[in-house]
Amino acid sequence: MNDDEGRKTTTDSRDGEDFRVPTSDFVDYLPYELNVTIFQYLDSISLCRASQTCKAWKNLIDDRSSLWRTCCQTMPDLSHVPPFGDGRLFKAYLSSYVVRCKVKSKWLSGEFSNVRAVSQLEREKMVPLGVDDWGEILQAEETRDTQTD
Repeated sequence: MNDDEGRKTTTDSRDGEDFRVPTSDFVDYLPYELNVTIFQYLDSISLCRASQTCKAWKNLIDDRSSLWRTCCQTMPDLSHVPPFGDGRLFKAYLSSYVVRCKVKSKWLSGEFSNVRAVSQLEREKMVPLGVDDWGEILQAEETRDTQTD
């Protein structure tokens, strides 16, 4: 059901009186460009969370490449992302970056220091890391080894 202005509503009955209750949020009420402007103020984590809120938000956020491009360009390892493509491309770069950072952080913290076989990592999500990342991880391991000796 829609109200007089075309917005989605549902009928609710309380105390025997029928009235219409809006079933949508600000995305349905505001102009598209204003919605995009609001989402531009979110950081990358908040933008990811917002895109998981509902289909309307997901579609708006995913379809707007400028939102994700801005997030990618603020990340040092993602500043090389080409300035073209749709929002899904930038979101994919950002998602893989976050996973890489988590894996690298676990290696650096020593969580995997005592791993002796691949089978010990079966439950862990692993991704390829760069040469610089592995150099940093090896230095951290050497430092841990010298501190235990």
